[in-house]
Amino acid sequence: MANVSEHDWHVINNILLEIYSLDDIKDIANEFLSLIRAIIPYSKAYFILFNENQSINQQNSSFYNVTEENINGYINYFYNIDYVSYIFNFTNPITFKDTDIIEDDLREKTEFYQGFLLPQNIPYGGGILFVKENKILGLLNLFRSKELGDITQRELSILEIIKDHLNNILFSTSLNSKATDGRKSLKSDDFKRYNLSNRENEILKLLIKGSSNNEISKILCISVSTVKKHVYNIFTKIGVNSRMQLIKFIQRDDTI
Repeated sequence: MANVSEHDWHVINNILLEIYSLDDIKDIANEFLSLIRAIIPYSKAYFILFNENQSINQQNSSFYNVTEENINGYINYFYNIDYVSYIFNFTNPITFKDTDIIEDDLREKTEFYQGFLLPQNIPYGGGILFVKENKILGLLNLFRSKELGDITQRELSILEIIKDHLNNILFSTSLNSKATDGRKSLKSDDFKRYNLSNRENEILKLLIKGSSNNEISKILCISVSTVKKHVYNIFTKIGVNSRMQLIKFIQRDDTI
């Protein structure tokens, strides 16, 4: 692993603290793209999330400095010929840079390079492929202009440090979104044995539906900080440490 400076580590820690405080996937993607520029400069970027059938979930995907025309062009055509698909057979998350996927003399002859990258002056790119349980969750690609040059080994090392954190967050979020699939509706006394207050029961049901802290705040007309306190109390009483653990607990608890 290339040398990562003390400054890099400081920024990485701040990025992780920030994204772990968020619970909406779109907010996580946007915040990450904003913060990572402090240590990995880039010209354009996309943070794509996939549906179960491996099609692009445009609603949850984020793009930076990419025109609507180019977004639609990528989703509707260039995604299908993007050479990054060559790494889609990996079963674990990986970091990559485009020039490692395919040799430059071949890469520069591809339709994707000639039709998508070159017209936007973003000949270089690199990022993370997110994979969990043999399913592709998403794709981060940071594109560089000719002036910025190719992704460096130091920058790949930074992405490697962050990779598993982001991968687990994406997986946890996908679990939250499926929490109620095939489940019966919760009754008022489903969690009576955990001595949850009426407010905690209200918030629990919203958590199970996949509502974010901000959404719960608006629905119940309470502050986000108050929501966070209730969520902490819920986790403590039930004996879990995260939304992902909560969902897994519910899925295996026959009494619910």
